[in-house]
Amino acid sequence: MLVFLVGGLASPFLIRPSAAYGEHVYEANPILGPGDPSFSVYADQTVAQSFIATATYSLLNVTLRLQNVGSSTNTILVSLHPDDPVNHTPSSVSLASARVGTLNNAPPANISIAFSPAAVVNAGEVYWIVASNGASQAVNGYLWSQSNADTYPGGHADIYNVTSGGWASLMTDMYFVTYGRNYAANLTAAMTADRTQAMPQDPVIFTVYFNNSGTQIAPQVWINDSLPSGFAYVSDTSTLGVLKSSTPFPRFTFSNVSNGVHSFVVTARVTIGVDPGSLLTNRVTLTYTNVSGGLHAGLTTSASVLVGIASKQLYLAPNAVLPRILTTDRPTGTSTSTVTIDQSNFEDFALSPALAGSFRVTNVTASLWVDSLSGNVETLVLDLSVMDRNGTVAYYRPTAVVTDNTAGFQMFTFTFPAGNYTFPASQEIQLRVLNDPSSTDKLKLAFNATSVPSRLDLLTTTYVNVTQVLLQDQVGPASVWSPFDSLIILANVSDPFGAAKIVGAWFNVTTPTSAVVASYVTTAAQTDPQPLPQWKVYRYTFNQSLANGTYSILVTAFEDNGVQDSANGTALVRAPALSFTKVASVVRAKAGDRYAYDLWFNNTGTGPAGRVWINDSLPSQLSFQSSSSTPPGTYTGAYNWTWTSVAPGSNELVINVAVSGSANQVAWIRNQATLSFTDEKGHLWPSLSAYADVVINGPIVNLTLSSSPAARVHANQTVVYTVNLTNGGDAAQTLWLNDTMPSGFTFVGSTASTYGGTANVAGDEILFQFSDMPAGAAWSFTFTLRAGLALSLASLYTDTLGLNYSSLNSVLMPSKVGAVSLLFAAPAIPNGTIDLLPSQASPGEDIPATLTFANVGNEPAKYLWANLTVDAYLTFRNASLPSAWLYTSLRFFLTNVSLGSHTIYLNLTLSGSTPDRYVAAITGTIEYSDEIQNALPVITLTPDQVTVALPSMALSITPGNTTVEAGTPLTYSVYLFNAGSGVAADVWLNMTLPSAFDFYGDTSNASRTTSGANYSWHWANQGSGPRNFAVYLAVRSTVLDGTLTNVAYRLDYQDVNHVARPRVTTIAMVKVIAPAIVLSLQADRSEVLSGNTLTYSLEIRNAGETTARWVSVSDDVDPRLEILTKTSSVPATGNRSLSWNLTDLVPGQSEWINVTVRVVDGTPVRTLIANVFEARYSNSLGGASLGYARSAPVTITIIADILPLIWIGLAGAIAAPALGLLVARRQRVAIEEVFLVYRDGVLLSHLSRTLMADKDEDVLSGMLTAVQEFVRDAFRYGEHRELHQMDFGDYRILIERGKLAYLAVVYSGKNSSSVRKRVRMVLDRIESTYASVLDNWDGDMEKVVGARDIIRDYLLKSNGHSRAHTNGE
Repeated sequence: MLVFLVGGLASPFLIRPSAAYGEHVYEANPILGPGDPSFSVYADQTVAQSFIATATYSLLNVTLRLQNVGSSTNTILVSLHPDDPVNHTPSSVSLASARVGTLNNAPPANISIAFSPAAVVNAGEVYWIVASNGASQAVNGYLWSQSNADTYPGGHADIYNVTSGGWASLMTDMYFVTYGRNYAANLTAAMTADRTQAMPQDPVIFTVYFNNSGTQIAPQVWINDSLPSGFAYVSDTSTLGVLKSSTPFPRFTFSNVSNGVHSFVVTARVTIGVDPGSLLTNRVTLTYTNVSGGLHAGLTTSASVLVGIASKQLYLAPNAVLPRILTTDRPTGTSTSTVTIDQSNFEDFALSPALAGSFRVTNVTASLWVDSLSGNVETLVLDLSVMDRNGTVAYYRPTAVVTDNTAGFQMFTFTFPAGNYTFPASQEIQLRVLNDPSSTDKLKLAFNATSVPSRLDLLTTTYVNVTQVLLQDQVGPASVWSPFDSLIILANVSDPFGAAKIVGAWFNVTTPTSAVVASYVTTAAQTDPQPLPQWKVYRYTFNQSLANGTYSILVTAFEDNGVQDSANGTALVRAPALSFTKVASVVRAKAGDRYAYDLWFNNTGTGPAGRVWINDSLPSQLSFQSSSSTPPGTYTGAYNWTWTSVAPGSNELVINVAVSGSANQVAWIRNQATLSFTDEKGHLWPSLSAYADVVINGPIVNLTLSSSPAARVHANQTVVYTVNLTNGGDAAQTLWLNDTMPSGFTFVGSTASTYGGTANVAGDEILFQFSDMPAGAAWSFTFTLRAGLALSLASLYTDTLGLNYSSLNSVLMPSKVGAVSLLFAAPAIPNGTIDLLPSQASPGEDIPATLTFANVGNEPAKYLWANLTVDAYLTFRNASLPSAWLYTSLRFFLTNVSLGSHTIYLNLTLSGSTPDRYVAAITGTIEYSDEIQNALPVITLTPDQVTVALPSMALSITPGNTTVEAGTPLTYSVYLFNAGSGVAADVWLNMTLPSAFDFYGDTSNASRTTSGANYSWHWANQGSGPRNFAVYLAVRSTVLDGTLTNVAYRLDYQDVNHVARPRVTTIAMVKVIAPAIVLSLQADRSEVLSGNTLTYSLEIRNAGETTARWVSVSDDVDPRLEILTKTSSVPATGNRSLSWNLTDLVPGQSEWINVTVRVVDGTPVRTLIANVFEARYSNSLGGASLGYARSAPVTITIIADILPLIWIGLAGAIAAPALGLLVARRQRVAIEEVFLVYRDGVLLSHLSRTLMADKDEDVLSGMLTAVQEFVRDAFRYGEHRELHQMDFGDYRILIERGKLAYLAVVYSGKNSSSVRKRVRMVLDRIESTYASVLDNWDGDMEKVVGARDIIRDYLLKSNGHSRAHTNGE
C-alpha cells in the first residue's frame, strides 16, 4: 500500500552513537521522493531492499527511515538475507537480525538497527534488507520511506504478502544505509609530534598510531622508527600499554593487534649542534600480516619538526642623532612619539647601531599603531618595505587600513610574504613606511611607548650563538685532566646585534656520578674590541675536586630578549692507581742460599703513571745479585729502579739475593721496599710500601682461616670458622691467636681445647692461646659465631685472625694474619606502590591497576605475600598472577622473588552504583622472608585512589509556563548545567515542536539536526559547568484561542564510557491566546419575490482573549441582488464587493453591519441566492493577516405569485423533459478524486471514483502536490481563497477552505458552479459533524473515518457510479 506522508525531510544519514573503530558507510540510498513517500509493513507483510556489496566487510548495522503507525508496543523485525540465485528474491537464510522497539508514533525518523553478531558480506554478492511485521492486529504497522523511483542502481525493492503469496516488485528503492568495517585486518600508520618547532635540548614527543580498522586481528605488526640525526632517543611507552612490544626501540614488534586505535609514544630530544633552520623528519614504517599469512608492507608515515627558529623584535624609536631608528630595546615609557606622513611621502626607520654580524630573516611581521590625521574614518593605503642600507628591498607589503573615528591609535598587524634574506654585517635593517597618494588622509604613526610599541617581528635562524667552548686546566688548553688539576671553561658567545645584547651564560657541569653543578656568569672575561663588538668570552672555573671519569659541560648563552643557544663539551679525568706487593721465593733459608723477591706494582687506574720509582734497601744479611723487570725499567743504583709511562696493567720487578754467613745469628729476615709515582700530568701521589719475611732459625707456622657458609651470611645465622695451623719449621713454644669478630656477631663456642688451647672473649675479640706445637704438626679447630639481626644489606663482615708465636728460645717469629669476609645477604623491598591508572573514572568502568615493588637486596625473597584491601565499590576481575579474593581482601603469594622490579597487573571494575565524587581507594602491605625464612619488616604500600567522575546534567527551560499570542515570537532560554564532576562524552537535547509553532533558529554552538518536528542539538565532551542558549520560535497565526500545548525538551547524555545516564525531561507549558472573530449572519426573510427587498444583519464578535486589529469584513454581493443601503459604525467601500475596515475589537466586543438589498427583476423563481460574509484580521500587534472568519451561508429562495405560476407550470410540464436532457448533457460533470486535508497540511482522506490500479501514480502525486502547495500558501499568507480553481491537464482542481480543513476535488466537465455548491455543502457538513474532533485533533485518523462516507455519498455517488474506491488514513 502506497502511503503519502506530509512533513519535513530528515537528514539523509542519522547521527549515530559511538561506532566501532573503522565503521563507515558502504552502501546507501538516501534519496527520498517528494513528500517523503513510504511503503507500509502491516501484519503478515514484508518489504525488502536488495543491494550489491561493494567490498567484503562486517555489516554492523543498517539505518532505515521508519515510522510507527500502529500501537505504542508495535515492533518490526529487520534482517539480512542472501539472494536466492534462482528467483532473485530474499532467501530463507537469515544472516543477522534485530527487532526495532517502539517508536511511540513519532514522525518518520532515521533509525539505526545494530546486528549482533555482525554479518560478513562478500564483495560483488547480492543481499537483501528485509523488514517484516509479525503483529497480530492488521492496524499495527510501520512505514518504510522510499524514493518513489528506481534511484539505486545496485538493487530494488520487493514486497511479499502472505495472503496473496509470493514476492512482487515495487518499482522503487527503499531508503537504507549500511554501516560496516573491513573484515580483514586493515592497519594504517600515523604519527604526530607534540610540537612543530623546537630548539636544541627540547624534548619532542612522537605519538605513533597503528590503527586496525578491520574486524580480524593482525597476528604480527612490525614498526621501525628511523629517528634521524639531530634527535637523541630518550624513552618510549611501547611496553606499557595493553599491547606490549616484544622488541625495543627502534624496531617494535606487536602481536595480535585487534580492531581499534593503538598507539605508543617515543620521546626524543633535539641534540645540541643541529643547524638552525633544519627540518628534522622522523619516519616510521609499518609492516603486518593478516590471519591468512599475507604480508602487507610499505606503510610509512612521518612527522617533522623545524629546529632553531627564533623571533627578534625591532622597535620604532626616536633618536638624538638620527631622525628615527629601529632598536632592539623595548620601550618602557609613557611618552608617545609620533610622525605624520603626507600622501606620497615616506618615513624611514634604520637599525641603530648597525649589525655586528650577518643576520638571516625568513619572515617579517609589522605591528604598527596608526591613525588618520583627522581622527575620522579614513582609508590609508600603505607601502611597507624592509630593506638594507643600499636600498635592496628584502620584504615588501602593500596594504590598506581603515581607521575609526574614536580617539587614540589602532594597532594593525601586517604579515609580509615569506622570504629568505641575509643582511650582511655592518649594515642597517631599514623599515620604510610610505603613505600612498590614494590615501584619503595623512598617516599618523605612533611609537616608543609601552602603550604603542610599534615594531617589527623577525623570524630568524641567526641569533645569540655559542661559537666555541674551550676547556683548560690551570696551565692552558688540555685534552686530559688529573684529579689534581683545575677545570676551566671558556665560552665564546656572539650575537649579530652586538655583544651588548648578550646578557650572560649558564655553565652546567655534570660529574661522572651524574651530579649537576650549575653557575650563571654575567661578567665577561673578554669582549670583542672592534667598533661593532660582536662577541664576549665568559670564563668559569669548576670549584670542586675532580674525580676519575668524564665531565659533561653544557654552556647556554642568553640574549636580552630571552633567546638562547647552547654548546657542549667533555673533559676526561683519569689517574693511575698502583698497588704494591712483595713476595719471597722461599719461606726458610740458611747462610749461602740464593733466592728471589718478586715485587708487583700493578696499575688498576684509568690513566698511566708518568714515572714510577722503587727503592729496596736490602738488610745486611743479604747481598744483591741481579734484577729484571716487566716492563723493563732503569736501574739507577743504590737499589733504585725507575719506569716512565706505566700504563694500566700488571708490572713485575724480580730482585735476586744471596744469604750471607752472618744470617745464622738471627731468627728471620724482613726485607722492605717503597714505591713512589706521578700521574701523566706530573702530580706526585702518596708512596706505597711492602715487605717479605724469610725464616733463618725457628718454627714456621702457617695460618689459614675458612668459614661455613663460605660467602654469604643471613641475619641470626650461625657461622663456623675453621682454623688450620701447620708448622713447617722447628717446634714452636707458644702460639697466640687474636680474633676480631665482625660487628654485630656474637661468640657461641670453640673446639680450641682439643689441642689444649684456651679461648677468652673480651668485647669483640676472642683470645686463643696454645703451647708446644711440635715441628711438622698440623692442628685444626673451629669457633662458632652468630650473626646479628641488624646487619647492613650488601655489607662485607670480615673476621680477622692474627697469629703470633715464639721459638723454643722465646724469640718472636713473624706474625701471620688470616681473614674471611662474608657478604650479608637478604632481599630488600623498601617500598611498594599501588597505581590505579585513571585518576578519575565512571561507574561501570574497568580500572586497570598495578602493584609495583622492587627487590633491591642481593638475593631473592624466599616467600612474599602481597595483601591488598580493596574499596567496597571496586570489584576484582582478574590479575596477571594467581590470587585469592574474598569480599574486599585480595592476596597474592609469590616464591623466589628475584632481584629487580616486579609488577602485578590487576583489573578491577567500578560498581555501577558508585556515587559521583566518591573516592575509592586500595591499600595494602607486603610481607616477605629471606632464604633461611627470616621474616623481614612488613612494608606498607603507598595507596592509590580513583575519584568517581560522573556527569550530572540538569535542564532548565524559561519560561516554563507562559501565555503567548498567536502570530507572535516566543523565545526559550535553555540552560544546561553539568553539576557532576565528570565529562559528558555526548549530550543530546531533543525538542519536539508542536504543530502550533514554527522554528526560527537558536544561538547554540551545537551540531543541530532536524527530522520533521524533532530538533536535536548535540555537544561532545561537555565538562562541568553551564551552557546557555536561546531557542527562537513563533506561534503560528492559525492557532486557535485557548489552545493548550507544550514544548517537550528531552536531555540525553552519556558518560565518557558512552554509558547512558538518566534522561532529563522538561515540559514547557504554553497557552495560546488569539482574537477569534465570529461572524453571525441572518436575513430578515428566507423567501422573497423578485423585485422585493430584504435585509442582511451581520454581527462581528471577538470571542477570543486578545484584541483583534485591522478587522476587514467583506461581502461579495450576488449580481442578482441590488444594494440599497449599508449601515455600520464605519463606512463601506466598493460597489458590489463591499468592504468594511474596522479598527480594533477587544475581547467580547461586537459590531453590526446591516445591508439592505432588492432582488433584481426577472430573477427566476426557485432561484437560490446565497450570501456569505468573510473577515480577515490580525493579532493585537497589528502584524500580517492572522485569522480568517466566514459566516455560515444564508440562502434565500425566489418565489412567485401563485396564479402566474399555474400557467407557467402547465407549459413547463410539456417542454421540461426535452430541455432538461439537453442541459444535463451539456453541463454534466464527473468528480474523479477527492482530497480532504487538515489545516496544517496532513492528508485526512483520499477517495477515488475508480480503483487505484487504474491511476497513474505520478498523476496522483502531482495532484496532491498542487493541493498541498495551495494549502501551505493559504496558511502562510492567511488568504481567504474560499474557492480556488486550477487546471490540471484534462482535469480541473477545485479547492474549498473551511475553518478546520480543506476539501479539494478533481473533476472533468464545465459546470463548475454545481461542483462548487456540492463541495461547499460537503465541507460544511464535515466541519459541523467533526467540529470538536478537528478543533483539537491529535492525529488519530480513526476519529474522522466517517468523513469518507459523507464524501462518498454526496460527491462520488452522485456521479452516477455504483462504486467509489477509498484510499486513506
